[in-house]
Amino acid sequence: LLVEWLLPNLRWLCFEPKQIAETEDGVYVFNPEPIVLNIVITNEGNKTEYDVVLLVLITDDQDNTVYEINQKQATLEPGRSRTIQTEAIELIPGIEYEWLIKLEEVENEEQIDDNLYRVKGFIPLDS
Repeated sequence: LLVEWLLPNLRWLCFEPKQIAETEDGVYVFNPEPIVLNIVITNEGNKTEYDVVLLVLITDDQDNTVYEINQKQATLEPGRSRTIQTEAIELIPGIEYEWLIKLEEVENEEQIDDNLYRVKGFIPLDS
């Protein structure tokens, strides 16, 4: 896996197909194929089960929304994980896209822990 972050609750993110390169600015370069984002979330530690609400927003370089998920994705028991996969989207070559991933862990109504992650990528014009 080329894109992998070890984070509390959000275990890792992985694009399919994988990006082919990364620019100096940390922007991913993709082949001209539909792209899927896999997100693995875990319940580590000694917590009881909790609900996970996931927001995935993909915007283009003009801040137009091209894809959005905003819904409860899972109830996780201790020591369990779950993989969530976005629908495949087709990117237009030459346009930079941003994936905004927000994960909310809801243990009860009074406590919400927010995690926010950003990833940028594009398909080169000559693809």
